[in-house]
Amino acid sequence: MAVMRFFPWLLLAACQYNPPSIGDDDDVQPDAEVTPDAYVLPEPELFPGGGIGDGPIVAGINVFVVDEDTDVPVAGASITIGAVTGTTDANGLFVTSDPAIAGKQSVLVTAGGYRPQLWVGVEGANVTIQIKSTVAASPVGVLSGNITGFASVPIGTGTNHFRRGNVEYTQHDNASDRINNLPNSLNGCTVQGAGQCNWALQSRVGTVAVFASISDLDTKGNSDPRDDDSTVVTFAYKRGITVISGTTLAAQDLTVLQPTEVTDVTTTFGTLPAEFGGAFAFLGLELGDEGTALVNFAVRDVSSKMPATSVFPGSTYRVTGLAFGTDSFSVPIVRGLSGTALAIESWPVPPTNITATRQQLSFTAAQANIHTTIYEDDVQNGGIEHLAITIFDDTTTLQIPPSIALPTTALRVEVGSMSTRLDVTSFGFDAERAKLDGFAIRNADVN
Repeated sequence: MAVMRFFPWLLLAACQYNPPSIGDDDDVQPDAEVTPDAYVLPEPELFPGGGIGDGPIVAGINVFVVDEDTDVPVAGASITIGAVTGTTDANGLFVTSDPAIAGKQSVLVTAGGYRPQLWVGVEGANVTIQIKSTVAASPVGVLSGNITGFASVPIGTGTNHFRRGNVEYTQHDNASDRINNLPNSLNGCTVQGAGQCNWALQSRVGTVAVFASISDLDTKGNSDPRDDDSTVVTFAYKRGITVISGTTLAAQDLTVLQPTEVTDVTTTFGTLPAEFGGAFAFLGLELGDEGTALVNFAVRDVSSKMPATSVFPGSTYRVTGLAFGTDSFSVPIVRGLSGTALAIESWPVPPTNITATRQQLSFTAAQANIHTTIYEDDVQNGGIEHLAITIFDDTTTLQIPPSIALPTTALRVEVGSMSTRLDVTSFGFDAERAKLDGFAIRNADVN
């Protein structure tokens, strides 16, 4: 879904701060007993997925820069921390022991072919920052196969009824949005009668499972899809597939679950914040290292079919909600659920009072320990992303780095709040991804 770009909370009053420049010290000072002259910079440590550690910053910092999609180090990336600048080496590492680098810092990373990334409120001497390539080249493989027993899945009678299969690879929490949402157009089928369901799809690399939802499609006897009814009947799957970049694996046939291997679950949504007019949820089957199979969706208090967890020992359910407002959306994530009564207890609330120019950004924070912003083209102009900002402290007003020349065409910002249980001074995103409880985003025009 990448759906997973930001994260949950409740609204709180935000303090206003003077706009910090890149590298401004904050109120937190280094340990008074450790002077810069006596300080020894920790050995560089790379945090998979990005992260911060070994705080506070006393005299210098180690910065790793890696590609968001491939996890490959980015050599030659430009680093700006206050008045200190430099580039990463062949290992994607920049090291400085400059005593001017003390206390909380803002770290700007730029590189040819990548979206600029600014981290604000960094409070650790070891930092790993992922940056996003501006081209869509990603490590992928191709899978194809059939659904064994597809023609035997029971559906309604009459010429209005078709079997529909929709096939997807499992998403992984530690993969990027782009890797989890590869474009596919041949991963489904709509068949009448005894026809088979042949499918093919691009998949992320590594160990994956492939799941299909199989539905009874009722076209109501006309060509207008707006009145169609589609009801999930069962699922099919294949597990333990090793996908290698640039290769094709054929004959990955899926096995249909029997009626006793499918169960009904009911999802309750709690109370939606007033700004959201409606909501639904994606339902997933969590399969450990293979990732999560998003196989169905739910509306409030209505039962939905799901694979029974008893068929997949150690599996659990995941609910990913999605609520929309006029200029905002909310995505709570509830993991590790067992049983058939699933619940979303709270919905993240996005930041408010956003004012964005090409020189400055300000907003009122939500109750979250990480806030994010993306400057991007207006949707009509292709949605190209020009700058990403991640804030790890209570900064709510900041200056855009002068070195970032944002285009003069129409822009908007997506300002988000991540609800996490992370210690933002000591974490690794990949190792602690389960501490992400959701996110919310509000869009605003750039003036």
